[in-house]
Amino acid sequence: QIRDIFSDMKYLLGKTESDMEHLVKATYYVTSATASSELNQLRPEFYNPRRPPSASKASVHGTGNPNLPISMDMIAVTLK
Repeated sequence: QIRDIFSDMKYLLGKTESDMEHLVKATYYVTSATASSELNQLRPEFYNPRRPPSASKASVHGTGNPNLPISMDMIAVTLK
């Protein structure tokens, strides 16, 4: 599920004339240690290690959707 969220975000950024390199802030809300660990493993696949966004992660009891173990709040800039 977390990989799907990152893939969707990459697609949406492309639609708004931006990309993963132009994310400036990421806040992750995770509901379990498993989701937190998976996030830590996937981040390097989607972000340039020389230019990752500033990030915060918080453990929460729920994300508003019982089927999702994570919620993300992202800020990006456009390329134009």
